[in-house]
Amino acid sequence: MRRFASVLLLLVGLLAADAFALTPDEAYAAIPHRRIAFDPAASTLSKPQAEALKRLFALSDQGVVLRVEGMRAVRAGNGAGAARVLAQYDTLLVSLRALPVAPEIAGVRNLVAEAVDDQRRFLAGKRAETYGFASRELASAPDVRQASEKLKRAYDMLLKAFPNEQRRNKDAFFDHLCALDYL
Repeated sequence: MRRFASVLLLLVGLLAADAFALTPDEAYAAIPHRRIAFDPAASTLSKPQAEALKRLFALSDQGVVLRVEGMRAVRAGNGAGAARVLAQYDTLLVSLRALPVAPEIAGVRNLVAEAVDDQRRFLAGKRAETYGFASRELASAPDVRQASEKLKRAYDMLLKAFPNEQRRNKDAFFDHLCALDYL
């Protein structure tokens, strides 16, 4: 009976933690960053390409949420909160790497996954300390710089692969990837 109660309390605690998770809109507002969502219905891309980008950007939005929640946990010295975010990063990375995409999007997906992995590594190195996330500090962190470079390359790849895409969706490419970037 005692074991059942312990498991039940753990489950309730995990569900409560997820209940306080930010939405993508809240995370974008916290940065702050404009959020134009990719619109597959307005896209000039093939249906498989548009659907793959929709799924990729939904996962990148989860990364934005983790970026904000991780920064908040580390700033507050909340080790348990940072550990929870790192575990969610692991889940996100599995989802990103397994995401089926059209061949012309595979390189973008891979760069986004690598950037998220760099960010996770950076956050893991900061969770034992209170860190301010000042722009100068972030710019001097190798993992953050590498992640930023990968996200910029992913954006450039999208623009080159889909030069005729609607302006609104090109803006969405930028917003999704830029909001994920610490820099």
